Amino acid sequence: MKKLFTTLSITLLVFSLSAQNLIETQNSYAVEKQKADISIMSPKVFMDTLGWNDFLTTTSIWTLGYTGGGYVFGNGVDGHTTFAQGYYNVNSLTYGVTGAMVWISNIDIQSASGSDVVISLALIDDSSSYGPTGGPYFDIACPGSILSTASFNINTVDTTYAGAYGIQFVDFPTTYYFDNQDFALIFDASAVNTAGDTVGVLASDEGLNSSIFGEQYTWWLYPAATPFWTQASHVFTTAGTRMPAIFAIVDNDFVNIGEYGFFQGLQLTVSPNPTPDYVNVAYAINNEANVTIQIIDANGKIVATQEDGTQAAGTYNSTFDLSQFASGVYYCSVSSESGRLTKKFIVE
Repeated sequence: MKKLFTTLSITLLVFSLSAQNLIETQNSYAVEKQKADISIMSPKVFMDTLGWNDFLTTTSIWTLGYTGGGYVFGNGVDGHTTFAQGYYNVNSLTYGVTGAMVWISNIDIQSASGSDVVISLALIDDSSSYGPTGGPYFDIACPGSILSTASFNINTVDTTYAGAYGIQFVDFPTTYYFDNQDFALIFDASAVNTAGDTVGVLASDEGLNSSIFGEQYTWWLYPAATPFWTQASHVFTTAGTRMPAIFAIVDNDFVNIGEYGFFQGLQLTVSPNPTPDYVNVAYAINNEANVTIQIIDANGKIVATQEDGTQAAGTYNSTFDLSQFASGVYYCSVSSESGRLTKKFIVE
């Protein structure tokens, strides 16, 4: 891993909010009807490795792979165990977060029964992160107050579905509601490291979404005697713009079509919910974007994908036939260059 404290001067590229495509304003658009072209994933097949493509619709995915660091945690990875991805509420929205979705790249289990990863929901209400901006100083905003936690055992991650990328969902014990507040999702693999196991998390190509999340939106917990947050870009230089694949599950009562504001440039309404045999997916984008809709089951299998391609700012509708789907919990996830919005629904 690159040495944290360096005497070399580092030029930090600062992205202005005006260039972030995160300006979320109320808009009124005509509704364009679309016929869903659903591509059902192949049946479950054994895979030695995971697929790496079509993660954020425009790029391939990779795991930071240099010696002693990256989005890989556990056995032989220098004791690094924890990162956080921030979500800034630039439009002063009110919304609820019910859980998180993590895209796992690989697992290696040496312990008897696997080990737990802890996912935490936290406010960005601290200002002690280490970063190079104007310094370096320990005065950068970072995760602070922990609001809720959930966990999963890496032994339960299913990496045998073709194209499923080892998607793992967690539900927080209660929904936390944000009102003009910023939050972060924290991935803590301390127990994985202690057990001698290993887990990897997918990340976007360098530069993708850097105008959205960027260097100041991802943190790494530096494993000092007293651990402290640091901007990922300061630890990994250019690799810090790679966005880790951890996403919020947003409560269905918020960020719907026609409401005020957008979550990462997106609005999403999934109805009816619960549903017996079909679901209508209505989404809105506040800028031109390349859009993909995915339906994912509770085990992390992508059961349907619709590539909508490049769409103008506006509102769009598609209907998915679920008559062949088993009853249970599913997730609708809409992604574009500006981010990802995911909501849960039930098939009865």
